[in-house]
Amino acid sequence: MIGDGPAGERLLARATLDSIGTAPGMGKFVRSGPGPDHRFTYSVLRNIGPLQLTTVAARLTDPNNLRTELSVSIFS
Repeated sequence: MIGDGPAGERLLARATLDSIGTAPGMGKFVRSGPGPDHRFTYSVLRNIGPLQLTTVAARLTDPNNLRTELSVSIFS
């Protein structure tokens, strides 16, 4: 997960899918599920003040280095 804001782009959290557990903790991904559709939900907690980020992007990279990315704008 990458954040972009006034101070520039920075890495907020990083993990391989097979290493993500179910115990929550600050700054680390946590997995829950599976849901009725057999998919898992991934989340991460970060302590980031207002106006420090304008965009957060989640990037998934497979072992063949193929990537997909989802980006969300932050409004405060």
